[in-house]
Amino acid sequence: MKRYIGIDLGTTNSTISYATVSVNGREVTPETHIIKQIDDTGINFTFDPILPSTVYVDDQDSLYVGRFAKKMVGVRPDNVLHKVKRNIGNDWTKTINGRPYRAETVSSYVLKVLKAEIEAKFGGQTIDSAVITVPANFNLNQDNATRLAAKLAGFDINKLYTIAEPTAAVIDFLNEEGKQAPETRTVDLSTGKKRLLLFDLGGGTCDVLILEVSQQGVGFKIRELSISQYTELGGIDFDQKIAAFLYEQLLREKKMTPQEIKERFEPSVLRTLLDNLLNIAENMKKSIATRIDNRVKNEGLSYLDDINLFQNEKSDPWALTNVPPELAMTFNMTKQEYDKIVEDLLYDKGKGNKNLEYTVRNALKDALHGELTTDDIDYVFLVGGMTYYPTIQERLYELFGRNPKKKPLSSINAMTAVSRGAAVYHYYQDSIEIERASATAPEDPGNGNTETGNGKLIEEGPVTPAVHQTIFVRMHAGAAIPLLERGVEAHYSRIITGEFVVPQVGNEKSVNGMKLDLFMARHSRSPIQIKLKSAILKFRRPVPVGSGLVFKVEWTHNREVKVRAWLESDETEMIDVNIGTHEFTEEEIVDIQNRLIKGIGE
Repeated sequence: MKRYIGIDLGTTNSTISYATVSVNGREVTPETHIIKQIDDTGINFTFDPILPSTVYVDDQDSLYVGRFAKKMVGVRPDNVLHKVKRNIGNDWTKTINGRPYRAETVSSYVLKVLKAEIEAKFGGQTIDSAVITVPANFNLNQDNATRLAAKLAGFDINKLYTIAEPTAAVIDFLNEEGKQAPETRTVDLSTGKKRLLLFDLGGGTCDVLILEVSQQGVGFKIRELSISQYTELGGIDFDQKIAAFLYEQLLREKKMTPQEIKERFEPSVLRTLLDNLLNIAENMKKSIATRIDNRVKNEGLSYLDDINLFQNEKSDPWALTNVPPELAMTFNMTKQEYDKIVEDLLYDKGKGNKNLEYTVRNALKDALHGELTTDDIDYVFLVGGMTYYPTIQERLYELFGRNPKKKPLSSINAMTAVSRGAAVYHYYQDSIEIERASATAPEDPGNGNTETGNGKLIEEGPVTPAVHQTIFVRMHAGAAIPLLERGVEAHYSRIITGEFVVPQVGNEKSVNGMKLDLFMARHSRSPIQIKLKSAILKFRRPVPVGSGLVFKVEWTHNREVKVRAWLESDETEMIDVNIGTHEFTEEEIVDIQNRLIKGIGE
């Protein structure tokens, strides 16, 4: 029996959901699976839909994934792998017990636990197909690395689908809306297409996605209009700012300097102290949000209409634990104090892109068919756990002119909406059409001729999110050739001839392979370029220097870039092209797939 599985592989937390279908096939209900994992003590099991995306490696090289691993961040940080999603697709490794761990490897262990858990749920049935979500602004390397992690975890790469995290959340929202009477729905699609701005602020990344949504039979048609630039802004950044403030407060209270702390206490004490402060910062945020939510519900208030009533709401008091008596201290603060400390993360003050305002304005400005304004947006939608904090909602409401019609909307549970929506999409793939608004490449005169440069554009079948930055290949002589144009849609296929030749290396007259450097940018001379991993070509036999190469590039309906190449002089000589993914040896793959994962509950 086919199972419909959705996975949210998050920076700090991950969830897995499955969709069930009513007998008449008219209603799809997603449910987030409760995951069995080892608790903070390292001895007992606990059950929680949230699996921390954290891996702890003990002295015997056993792996622990989830709650216990998260606890060990403050106990044995050198043996913990966490927040690796920020490094996935990069040449990043951390060595523990003499063994190197890549971000793809760590992510595969998290996925392996989720896979084992859902298979246990369904009586041991092998499940190798799923929809895994990724940030909308992930680049080619990051997308490929996520798929590689899933492959290492045991998923079939040919049965694996990826969609943008905020898109998945809005699918969950629309699916639930569809179960209500038309007159009670929040988003009215009966009058035609609507534009939604999705603001996704999770534990470690921030996405802003602008969608055009319309009803299409039993499903929806979703067109991506804009994707914000990749931004490493998340809940952890808010926690770190608060923790730094609390540390300064402690130093003032104890009349000590950072240097005196280092001299008086062991490094392990300092690590425990800093971990304590991070946990307190997170708890303060949650405490303030919970208190405000309770008041809104119990007193019949509207937070966005009565903001001034909540500024002095104070967090619960939180005390440092497991620290020497001379460092003991209790902290709390008001919402107003908290918001002042994190102000730089809320407002664009010209100091970079790591703030809420910049990501929103960037997405509006960089829309595929020209700049949009807040007036062009019909609904604002919230995704991600950090959006629970009321000031995030308040700031977005402010950016949209406090228009009552654009009060931010959210799913019932922002922590699980992404995996729920992915599971719904797994079932509704033929009814939910996700595409990018039509666009022609710069070389296309727009006269209906599909020839673009030396390539040919072919569009057929259902389409999905397109490339939001052009991917260039930089030749050894310095020229940059577009491999995939910004805005191309799946299925896209381009054959490139007359541009690539086998370069000479040293004095060799033939070579066994070559490297092409890749980068993403708005245009080839843009001052802002995102460097990608090199494309590696491996020849089956030595190829003479100067030989011409033909490339075929495809952008598939599953967000994959496929590149094939062959010699101009011999079309049967197909060449392996590896675009931006680390190549694991067979021994490494076997080792990764056989590692024992503690906490699965075997």
